[in-house]
Formats: sequence, C-alpha cells, structure tokens
Amino acid sequence: MCTAKTCVILIILAVAVGYVHADTYHWIGAGTGGNTATDSADLTTNWDRVGNWLEGAVPTENVKVYITLTNLGYCNRRTTQETFFNIIYVDGITPYGALHIGNNDMLNVYMDEFIGSIATGRILQDGGTQYIGKNNSGIPGSLYLGQDPGSYGEYELIDGRLEVNSSLNTSSQLYVGYQYGAGYFRQTGGNVNLGRNSGTTTLNLGHYSGSYGEYELSGGLLELKPYHLNPSSMQVFVGKYQGQGLFTQTGGSFRVSTYDTEVGEATIYVGHQFGRGDFLHSGGYLSTNRMEVGSYYQGSGSYQISGSAVADVTELVVGVDYLN
Repeated sequence: MCTAKTCVILIILAVAVGYVHADTYHWIGAGTGGNTATDSADLTTNWDRVGNWLEGAVPTENVKVYITLTNLGYCNRRTTQETFFNIIYVDGITPYGALHIGNNDMLNVYMDEFIGSIATGRILQDGGTQYIGKNNSGIPGSLYLGQDPGSYGEYELIDGRLEVNSSLNTSSQLYVGYQYGAGYFRQTGGNVNLGRNSGTTTLNLGHYSGSYGEYELSGGLLELKPYHLNPSSMQVFVGKYQGQGLFTQTGGSFRVSTYDTEVGEATIYVGHQFGRGDFLHSGGYLSTNRMEVGSYYQGSGSYQISGSAVADVTELVVGVDYLN
C-alpha cells in the first residue's frame, strides 16, 4: 500500500536522478578513453546523440557546455538548428581531439567560448557558421584560445564563417594566448569577422605576462569592422601587457576599418605596453588606417614586408611612447 509519505519520497528520488533540465552538460562521446573516432558517421561523435552526454540529454538553450577530449576523437556538430548556449569550454589532454564544425552546421554561443581553458582545446572548422556573442542583451561575448597558466588553445579555420560580435554597445574580444596561456589560430580559408554596433572590438595575440599568441593567415578574409554607422574602435594587439604575439600573413585579406576615424580608430599595434610583437607579411592584402610598431611605454615590435605582399596603411608610426 502506498502511503502519502512513501509517494512523496518516490517523487523526490525521481527528480533527483533526472538530468533533462541540467544547467551544465558534459561531453562523454568520442575522444574520451580509448575512442579515437573522427568519422562524422560514427554515432559516438554526434553532438545530437543523447548517449554522448553525461547528463543523459542533449544540451538545451542557455546552459554551460563542457567538451573534454582526451584522445583523437571529434565532437561533431551536425545540425542547422540555431541553439543559444551561454558558455562553452573545450579542454583535453592532447591536441588531437577537436570540436568539429562542418558544412551547414550552426553553433551559437551567447556569451564566451574557452578553447583550452585549463588544459588543451581545439576547434576544427571546415564549413558552417559559429557565432560568439550574438545577443541583444548588452552582454559582451569573447573567444579565448589558451586562457590560464599551462593551457593551450587552437582554432583551425579551413572554410565557413566565424563571427565574434555583440548586437549592442558592449566589448567584443578574440584572445589568442591570455594570462600565461598559449594560443594558435590558423586560417587557410573562410571568413573571420569581428565587430559590433559601437565601442571597441579587439583581436589580441599574447595578452598579459607569460602569454603567447600566434595568428597565421594564408587564405580567406580576416576583418574587424563595425556593422553599423556608429562610432567604433577596431584594434589589433600583437603582444600586449608583457605578452608575446606573432602575426604571419602569407595570403588572404586582413582588413581593419571603422566608419569614422574622428571618433573611433582602426589600428594595429605591434608590441604595445611592455609587450613584444612581430608581424611577418610576405603575401596577401593588408588594409588599416594606422599601424604602430613598438608603442606605449616600452612596447617593442617589428613589421616585415616582402614577396607579393600588399599593404594599404594610411599612417605608420614606429616607436611612439604616449607618456613622453
């Protein structure tokens, strides 16, 4: 016979073991243990398979997602459904497993994405679209590659589109190497777009002491540009705050622009404020309103152009210290 007390206990237990409404989700599919699957046809690589998540359910909107890859396997996004996730972490213990974004896929991160937060993380994108910071709430959205001490983050863009932006007046950042972490971004094709309504958008390579960031552009388009006719600042820092950065361009197009340089700016800083930066330009097209090499309080840097490279730089400043 079921008493009132017994029924209450059973209901509580049922709620306790139910994971459908979790706020945090953990990937346990391909790439964990001995599983080295990389084929998107393998069910263990499928994002939308319930059995690949510790919580027993596919992540829903407005949640945190942890993708831990400990071997060679991929976590494959294979859906065009636009689902908003609050934050995504991609970490592991080897550089071989990856979150894979392929043709027609769509991944939308409401706020921040961390690739290599405390260990090693990697994204491989050869199609589809990833949005970071696509929201109307004024919350800034940023992408971090190698966030903390000892971490390493890598992003490889072969084709497709990556957008790091916000719909309102908040900051938008792409960090490649952040506070003692190391990061690497390789772009051989596709489009990377950073920009928003107004304020400041930055691409940072080697941000803070002990960090190292590298961007290699050989094809496609990398662009910092505001989406609307509002005062905006588009900034690139190659080595800042005692960090070290390297930008290598052998092809493709790199464009940094703003609609009004009287109230905003479009500037590439190579070695800024105790940072060390180098820009090696041997091919492709570069366009920016201003470039500063070795600037603002003991920043040191170099810009080298050679080969078939084309640079459209309105103003080039070498060795400027704003404190003097």
